[in-house]
Amino acid sequence: MNFADKLSEKMVPLAQVIANNRYLLSLRDGFMMAFPATMFASIMIIVQNLPTTFGFANYLPAGFNTFLTDFFGPIGNATMSISAIFIVFGIGYHLAAHYKQSQIFAGAISLSSFIMLLPFGSDKTLGSFMPLSKLGAQGMFVGIVTAIISTEIYCRISRAGITIKMPESVPPMIADSFTAIIPGAAPLFIFNIIRYAFTFTSWGNAVDFMYEILQKPLMGLGGTLPAVLIAVFFTQFFW
Repeated sequence: MNFADKLSEKMVPLAQVIANNRYLLSLRDGFMMAFPATMFASIMIIVQNLPTTFGFANYLPAGFNTFLTDFFGPIGNATMSISAIFIVFGIGYHLAAHYKQSQIFAGAISLSSFIMLLPFGSDKTLGSFMPLSKLGAQGMFVGIVTAIISTEIYCRISRAGITIKMPESVPPMIADSFTAIIPGAAPLFIFNIIRYAFTFTSWGNAVDFMYEILQKPLMGLGGTLPAVLIAVFFTQFFW
């Protein structure tokens, strides 16, 4: 038996464990939920920047370049800039399937729990708003963790039967909505406590805390040789 066969013999059982891990599977499928929107945005960004890329932007009328910016520019805000929303909902949706619980309600609770942690601002004209940057890559890690935890809480309470049970005469969708009240309220209440606790910290919210403490340092390491080697190793390992 050669080295490759020995390595395969040792790695196959571990690979099967990884391939069947519900969290990794939910993470994969959750990211794929954002794929259509982000792929569309990627193509539109290429189209928008064609004149600049090929060096003939200066030869076009100024109005045409303005048209490209005005027409294609907002697409990114509606897709890539809010990718965390798709992914959080997708993770909750697919993770609930492994527990055979309501996927729609689990995804909705995951998304609501994530939004609960976001900082809100206010404006006299616009009213309440949230920074768009928190809904994209900057809030991604918090969104992933939130989706997994909130769905775990939701599914465990639901499986334990701690729900509001309606008579059989009630239409299924209405009955399912009442059934999801207690399992859904628990994670929402917990994440509201977390949100409130962060208001007493220097970060102000969980997204900025996670970004400054974890994401930003990791992004800084991304350009070093050891970090690239580690990233490539895990990419091939999980593949």
